[in-house]
Amino acid sequence: MEDLSHFCCQNTGCSMYGVRNSNTLTVSKIYGKSKDIRLLRCSICKARFSERRGTPYFNSRMPKAEVTAILHHLQEGNGIRRTASLHIS
Repeated sequence: MEDLSHFCCQNTGCSMYGVRNSNTLTVSKIYGKSKDIRLLRCSICKARFSERRGTPYFNSRMPKAEVTAILHHLQEGNGIRRTASLHIS
């Protein structure tokens, strides 16, 4: 069984919204170009949402490694232009 304890329901109308480690989520489907993104389903409100929802990776067309590299550059205090030039090279 997959560890979903660090995820929570993303439906603001659900009674379990924001509650982690509640055992109310299941994997409904796996999707994406590499088949590595899980679609989660809340057993309380029946809502479905991506495991990437609410993160910088959500709806990103770039590979996860590239997004992570960009975030690290920004975290180190590099500006947007400097991060772009580091990312290109």
